[in-house]
Amino acid sequence: MTLKSVINVSPVIPLKGRILEDWKILILQIIVGLEEGKLCIIRDVSLCFLCNNYFVEMKSYNSYIVKVGIIVAMGTHTVVVPVDVQAVWDYVSDLEKWATTVPAYKEHEIINDKQSIWTFEGSVKGIKKTIQAQVDITEWNEPSNIKFELKGLSDNFTGSGHFTAEDVNGKTIMTCTVEIHAGGLSGAVLTPIIKWAVPKVASRLTESIARKIAVFS
Repeated sequence: MTLKSVINVSPVIPLKGRILEDWKILILQIIVGLEEGKLCIIRDVSLCFLCNNYFVEMKSYNSYIVKVGIIVAMGTHTVVVPVDVQAVWDYVSDLEKWATTVPAYKEHEIINDKQSIWTFEGSVKGIKKTIQAQVDITEWNEPSNIKFELKGLSDNFTGSGHFTAEDVNGKTIMTCTVEIHAGGLSGAVLTPIIKWAVPKVASRLTESIARKIAVFS
């Protein structure tokens, strides 16, 4: 059975008896479909496992990672900031200092010290979209680690992310990672948007924060 990489089609790939080269061909077909902005819903657990391993080994973190029934967009970015880790923490831990630098940012509302509501607005390939998400902080370890979870309020998606800061000889290695899971009917609409947005959120936000920290520290 050939892989149908089209929107709202859920192919079942029979992997029993297939050799490794056949699996690689299927993975390449999946990549082609994703690059064309199509939604691939893979129901074969073995194939999903192979796809994930392939992307990790190729360090293709700004590409899609395939999971059963959903598509995951992931972006991660690392920079070296020429200040100590405490200076980085003092800036990053106050989201009011950097919120407006998030790509497609429109507004945000702080509910409490662990929760906030964010609204993003933008246009991708002619698709105009306003997305609202709830952000819940799950870990807050000064001065090196922040973890959070995302929940779509306007659309069916979830996600997570984390910020890390590591002190190396007076400088700081800062990394930001964001992962979004989109599924269901809205996943077909969100696919081209998250494909464009998620890697940019990780890279642009990290670079912007690094530049501002260097200026104000």
